[in-house]
Amino acid sequence: GDSTGQCRTDDEEDLGKDTATAAFGVAVALGSAVVLLGVVTTLAAVLGAARRGADDGAEDLTGPTLEWAGAPRALDADPVRSPYPLLDDAEDKENA
Repeated sequence: GDSTGQCRTDDEEDLGKDTATAAFGVAVALGSAVVLLGVVTTLAAVLGAARRGADDGAEDLTGPTLEWAGAPRALDADPVRSPYPLLDDAEDKENA
C-alpha cells in the first residue's frame, strides 16, 4: 500500500513505471540527438578544412599584447607598465 492507507493496484504501479520509463526514453533520445548533432558538426568542420587545404600561415600577428611579440624579451627589458606594451613600443618609435 501507499502512505495514505490505500492500496495501489498492479495496474497503477505499472502505469507509474511506464511513465518513468517513457520519460527516461525521451531523455535518452534527446541526449542521443545532441551527440549526433555534435558528431555531424565536427565531421562537417573536418571535411571543410580538408577541402580548403593547408593554411599558408599568412596570419595577421600584430596583436597589441605580449603574447604576439614573437621572441621572448631580454631579461633587462623595461618593465611592462600598460596592458598593451607593444602599442607603447610603437608609439615610442614614432615619437623618437
